[in-house]
Amino acid sequence: MQKVTAPGVIYRARDFFNKNLFEGKLSPIPIYLINQAPCTGGAFCYDSIRFDEQRIAFLRSEFSYGTRVSDYIMLAHELSHQWHDPEGGHSQGFIKTMEAIGLTYTPYGDHVIRGGAFEKWCEIWMGGRILAA
Repeated sequence: MQKVTAPGVIYRARDFFNKNLFEGKLSPIPIYLINQAPCTGGAFCYDSIRFDEQRIAFLRSEFSYGTRVSDYIMLAHELSHQWHDPEGGHSQGFIKTMEAIGLTYTPYGDHVIRGGAFEKWCEIWMGGRILAA
């Protein structure tokens, strides 16, 4: 699997959303863009052998380098995995975490909760472009 480190804007967005949605409590982990993935969009990966090794991967063909709201929805989704359940899965606890940050999880794609925290902070991050997206 070929992987490249994600562009700096994604790391800055991770730090921004960590501070504003997760109280700054998530530790920094690597973020990669990859050509192939076992799923669509993104993945939170947890190394079951080395328990300290976590990372986020985005499927390169699904990612627009931080120019669309969907990029940040994917990022917030993966950060929710890191916050709630490092071993992955879409449990009820994970779904509650998503709702707490202002996203609704569905197996077919996550949605922004109008008036929620994610919408507010994404609007600020993107300079007012979220409502037009």
